[in-house]
Amino acid sequence: MRITIKAVALAVLTCIAAIPAMARADWGLVALLSADTEAADIRAARDAALSRLPSLENKAFFESVKDLSILRRREVRDAVWHYLTAGRGYIIAAHERAALCMDAIRETLAEEKDVPAELAYLPIIESCYNPFAVSPSWATGPWQFMPATGAAYGMKVNAWVDERRDIRKSTRAAAVFLKDLYAGFGTWELALASYNGGPGHVRWAMAASGKTDYWELRASGRLAWETAEYVVRYAAAMIVFTHGKEFGLWGDEIAAPVKCASFTLELPASIGQVSRLSGTPVAVLRAMNPELNGEFTPLYEKNYPLRVPEGSLKMLIEQKETLKTFRFNAVNMHIVREGECLNAIAAMYHTSTQTIMLFNDIRNPHLLRPGQVLYIPI
Repeated sequence: MRITIKAVALAVLTCIAAIPAMARADWGLVALLSADTEAADIRAARDAALSRLPSLENKAFFESVKDLSILRRREVRDAVWHYLTAGRGYIIAAHERAALCMDAIRETLAEEKDVPAELAYLPIIESCYNPFAVSPSWATGPWQFMPATGAAYGMKVNAWVDERRDIRKSTRAAAVFLKDLYAGFGTWELALASYNGGPGHVRWAMAASGKTDYWELRASGRLAWETAEYVVRYAAAMIVFTHGKEFGLWGDEIAAPVKCASFTLELPASIGQVSRLSGTPVAVLRAMNPELNGEFTPLYEKNYPLRVPEGSLKMLIEQKETLKTFRFNAVNMHIVREGECLNAIAAMYHTSTQTIMLFNDIRNPHLLRPGQVLYIPI
């Protein structure tokens, strides 16, 4: 049964390239799976569908994905099958999350010269478009930057922010990084493999195997498993994601992009306070500003562009004068000890309890707990 279903899925996918766009809705998986068709007939349909695909010879990577000729490769067809079955939920989750960040990703990539627009789909396999994704090796953000690589491409990681989670900044860094890799390797397949496994590993595999073509290098067995599968998975994810409706993964309804606006904070401020003034839940502000690590915008940065819901911008502008911001020279970190009260801590640092409460978004000064971290402006 598995072979039959897989062959049907393949026949549906490959036929997409041969029929008009308006007719694609008729090629639903459910209808074909319910048909009483012999396996031999399905194999014949598959072979006929494959024969109608454009030639793959001397085809650039992104062109082969766009016209589906890359489906002539068995490994890509297998990966497509995975995303239509076991990985179905993952692709649907990526499609839902993309509503929050896809516009920003596409706009940022468009600002970079000589960067394929299709790179907007790479976070599908990197993070499922989750800016808070962290790998076992501590790669972070939608583009999964390691700390050293993130720093090399200008992203800050400190107590206040992790810019690897910032959609626009990490997308810009990824575009420049991938462009650098492409300049070094000459093909997008090798550049993408290097993005995953590191340029050193890919160069070693090329030297060890004597292969300079990605697909031949993959077949040589010299690449690490994850790196060998990376380009295949990316191609398959792009195909399934961009043809999700045809595969019944989602319907005609398209999640409306979340509209954000930029509200400039002239001085550091508390996210909780912005939430109360704008009527926007803190969770929404955090989702729109995933780079922030804590309750405040970076204490060292003036004119911080905080992203807020478009509908909240007018309210914030009108109440801007009531927004309490912070003026200070430095910040001390204090860990509350057993029996300490806010008045004693304020006296220790020659400041006021009100300042500490505002800086740490404390509602009730009597609810301090041992071990709690307080930030004290001085």
